[in-house]
Amino acid sequence: MRCFVEWEPGSGIDIVDKAGLLMWVASYADRRGVTADGRRLARVLEDRENAGDTRLAIGLANPHAQDRVVNSATLLFVKLLRPLADWRPGDCIDRFLFTLLPERVAFNEAARIKAFYRLIANETAMNVLRVGDQEEIQSILPTERE
Repeated sequence: MRCFVEWEPGSGIDIVDKAGLLMWVASYADRRGVTADGRRLARVLEDRENAGDTRLAIGLANPHAQDRVVNSATLLFVKLLRPLADWRPGDCIDRFLFTLLPERVAFNEAARIKAFYRLIANETAMNVLRVGDQEEIQSILPTERE
């Protein structure tokens, strides 16, 4: 499983709405080799968001997708410089935990993802995601094993 933290990305660009963020994430995933088709990934993420709210807590959302264009299970934490007012009516969200899964997830990766989601069910860990700094966020994300 791959894990990335992007803290206030957008040097030279301004992510101002949901569509812009989803396109940025799809492009990022494309550059990192997470997906074989960034455009399709953006559509899959958008379809999932349109199907229902992915807010986990105040200021934090968990967009997710499982699709054939995802090459490996990936967690991508994004902290924006400014919150997005259009993510969820009445709540400005500036932190996003994207979970991207291939159609078939390897057993060991599924177990690591399950363990991570159990961890963040704990109020202390959830608060790290909501208000923690970059170092604290990195400390609770699963790490790659050589």
